[in-house]
Amino acid sequence: QTRAARVGEVMVQFEASPGAPQSVLVPEGFQIAGTDTGTGLLVTYETERSVWVAPGAMAALLAQRGTIYTKLPVDGGTQFYPLSEKPRAGRALWIGLSSAVAPGPFLSLGIEVAGRSGMPRPVASGGLLQEPPSPPVLLKWAVLDGTSIVDAEVIRDETEALTRTGIVELKLPRAWDPGEPNGSGGGIMRWLRMRLEFGRFEAGPRL
Repeated sequence: QTRAARVGEVMVQFEASPGAPQSVLVPEGFQIAGTDTGTGLLVTYETERSVWVAPGAMAALLAQRGTIYTKLPVDGGTQFYPLSEKPRAGRALWIGLSSAVAPGPFLSLGIEVAGRSGMPRPVASGGLLQEPPSPPVLLKWAVLDGTSIVDAEVIRDETEALTRTGIVELKLPRAWDPGEPNGSGGGIMRWLRMRLEFGRFEAGPRL
């Protein structure tokens, strides 16, 4: 029996060549096609909006708690708490990019939030939408430009402060030189910081 076509939604990861001279714009309406392994039929997906893909790759992750830095897995298969199991204001996640050129002017980050026990799963994995944390929290993004912290403007946050899977898009400063978070031992690279400015989660988000 033939079924009518349905609209599906997936998160796709784009990678720019490490040798790309600048970030690459993937425009709204860009199409990706593949064969369904079950039916053998061609399945086509289309981007809902434009995204910017940075050259290089995510090379390191650090969780900061005061002056203490903890290395986190970057293999993509191990879940972790970016702000600890019980996040408090001031705790931060550092993302190190091994890029020969500074990304920009925008950066799109796909963030997959794991389902929590006793809570609905993210809509992207077939569950229900989670409610934003109460009271509201503020997550602030910035880059480490050499030795200086420079704010990055949040253009959109589909994750609603890490409560569901989605994309965070940032407008980056014009300058973003390599550096190293003071006392972290994380290495010289381009570092992006997500910091909990105020508020608290009932349970720490897990990525």
